[in-house]
Amino acid sequence: MDKYDKEILSVLLENGKIQLSELSKKTNLSVSSCQRRVKNLEESGVIESYQAVVNPKLVGMGFQALVFITLSQAAGEKITEFEKALEKIPCIIEAHRIFGEQDYV
Repeated sequence: MDKYDKEILSVLLENGKIQLSELSKKTNLSVSSCQRRVKNLEESGVIESYQAVVNPKLVGMGFQALVFITLSQAAGEKITEFEKALEKIPCIIEAHRIFGEQDYV
């Protein structure tokens, strides 16, 4: 990955819906070169997906809570069961396995 790829990523992180012609202007690349580089970044897995950032208040989620969880059994099948249960709860946006006193945040 060279400086042009890094610049493309920087611009796309700011605006994932930017038009290719505008992206090429911002990165000082031709449209064809810019398009090829974006395609390569997508195909190589550097760019995994494009997402919308939703305003939580406008969709009825007026606050966010950061919750720390300690499991009584934090190994093997219990971890898998817990993670599958989390996936079924629609208001959980993210969950991260951590190591230390707590098991998840």
